[in-house]
Amino acid sequence: MDTYAVSLSLTGNACSETILLSQADPQQPHNPLDTPPPDVVLYATTPETNPRYDVNTTISSSSTNDGLPEGWFAYTHPEGLVFYVNTVLKVVTDALITDVTVLRELGEALEIIGELKDELKDPLPNDYEIYLRRCTPENWQYYMVDHDTCTEFWAQDLTADQLDLPHAVSVNHMGHLLGCHYWMHQEYFPHRPIPDHLRLELIQIIRYSLSDQLTAADGTLVGWSVSDCNQFLRLLSDESSRCDNVYIRCIIARLWSNIERHRYDHYFGLPCARLSRDQRRLGEPHRQENKVLKAFSILLFRLPERLEGELDGLFVDRVVYVIHWEKFASGMTEKWKHTTWMAFALLIANAGLISYSRTYSSMNCGLGSLGTSSCALFISQALLYKNEGMTEITANEAANYLGMLEHPLYGFLPAAVIASAPNALIAWSIILLTTEVCSLILEHIESKVALIIVVAVIIGSCVAVVISLHRNAILSMCREAQRDDVAAVV
Repeated sequence: MDTYAVSLSLTGNACSETILLSQADPQQPHNPLDTPPPDVVLYATTPETNPRYDVNTTISSSSTNDGLPEGWFAYTHPEGLVFYVNTVLKVVTDALITDVTVLRELGEALEIIGELKDELKDPLPNDYEIYLRRCTPENWQYYMVDHDTCTEFWAQDLTADQLDLPHAVSVNHMGHLLGCHYWMHQEYFPHRPIPDHLRLELIQIIRYSLSDQLTAADGTLVGWSVSDCNQFLRLLSDESSRCDNVYIRCIIARLWSNIERHRYDHYFGLPCARLSRDQRRLGEPHRQENKVLKAFSILLFRLPERLEGELDGLFVDRVVYVIHWEKFASGMTEKWKHTTWMAFALLIANAGLISYSRTYSSMNCGLGSLGTSSCALFISQALLYKNEGMTEITANEAANYLGMLEHPLYGFLPAAVIASAPNALIAWSIILLTTEVCSLILEHIESKVALIIVVAVIIGSCVAVVISLHRNAILSMCREAQRDDVAAVV
């Protein structure tokens, strides 16, 4: 498989990312860098791998800002984390530079980067910045950002695999991902003012996204809900947002980071841009047919196949929208809760009727209804317990969850069989209960009229069950028919 190498491309004083569309040299050395000093090893990284929210740090008396080295300034992030900036060296770090050992290691890491910069054929951009992070003693990571072009770069040629970057189809496509990383850096280290024209552009993007959500349910511009867009507009359009401060910088940077990531996911600016969330750009997933699963689907009134289609629609090209996921998850939760109460009511009804059975037919129908309603109750409760809180997860968490549900060979059908089983079992329980009631009527009333009534009740119950299971499809067909009639009249 071809891999993409990300390198520094310089034109005059402007810096932009370049992807070498060629087979990566198998002999190319991996990180760490080729010639590190003996005491410090330097690795390239990205802001996306920053473990700031995952690291457990023990408080010690040395964790203070006393005695900053000359040329260094301390800043505090709105969330409380302290970071340090040296405008002369153009360095930002969250390592504790008040520690002499840490400061010495940082100097050695800068020497390595200096040697790499000297080897570059073109000059560095005018307004660049280096981020350095201390992973472990004598092990450091770095990346560089260009504030003029709002992008990320490195002082060496690296493949996308070495940086753990996802696939890109072009230079512009990779540019959105590196732009996302740049704004993550700005969010983590908001010590620089953000030009106001970027705030104004952000407002226009959100306004368009708001109109897109109001007029098209499957738009791909940003993926925020109407409520989210309105709240963001109030934050950015408020008079206080025009005053540059650390809080506004973090808000703007986080929103721009989301937008750039969204543009990367949907091939923004490319001929193959995804304009609707149901458009596939990576091809149809290859699925194998399983006869056992198909048989289960038929027994469950083909509800699993319909649910499989909904799950496929949510996870097109492995991209998930929070607004559509929340709607789906809340709908499934309500169905399982409704099934629980229905199963409980059917259990009570069966318990009362089964004692009146005189023949094997009514007894077997009663036991069948009792068994199916019990299974529906158990499965629905298990699904509610397993999926508790699923309506409140993020898009990344939803994507990871759907990726876990998707079978590599059979897709979402196995999961759909389990998820739709409670509704189908309730339907079977109702059919069997109706048959049991009709059998009891025949056992106690010997009349042709009673027989006709029983047959009518059975047919009516079956029709009602089919309509309830496929009401959405039936309503959709009716709407289509009405639109066709209107079109014919016009």
